[in-house]
Amino acid sequence: MKFITLFSVLLFLVVSFQSQAQQLSFDQLQSMVSLPQKDIDTIMKKANYKLLQKEEDSVSSLHYYSNLEKITDGPAWVRSVSVMDATINGMSSRLVKYRTYSKAEYNLLLAALLSNNYHTASKFTMGNSHHVNYENGTNTVLVKVTNSPLQNGKVLPTYEFEIGK
Repeated sequence: MKFITLFSVLLFLVVSFQSQAQQLSFDQLQSMVSLPQKDIDTIMKKANYKLLQKEEDSVSSLHYYSNLEKITDGPAWVRSVSVMDATINGMSSRLVKYRTYSKAEYNLLLAALLSNNYHTASKFTMGNSHHVNYENGTNTVLVKVTNSPLQNGKVLPTYEFEIGK
């Protein structure tokens, strides 16, 4: 039963995401922290991301985007972006989370952090996830690397970048 469900989800992703997906730059991710949601929707649509989930209520919202990049004679890369907003007592906050499975893309985003004067502020481990907080004096970025064991004995690393205000 699990195989059929997993197969159905994978088939949905392949059929739904036939456009060439694009990775997002650190500058794009950082700009999303202060952009209006409709501008984020435009960026995501131009980069061939699909809005898969949208939840809004009186104090919070969640927009979840995903895409699949299929490379001819190569691996397929799944990327996702979550934009979460909360407003309480006149104060608002936003968190942008970018997830990729590509180590090359992870390395590009780390290089962008360095070029924007970010440095390691703290490191910690929670289960099979390694967290590193980077700071540049005004902003903080949390980078998480999670190594998920698969049934075949291999390990699937997931790379996440969380930027907030």
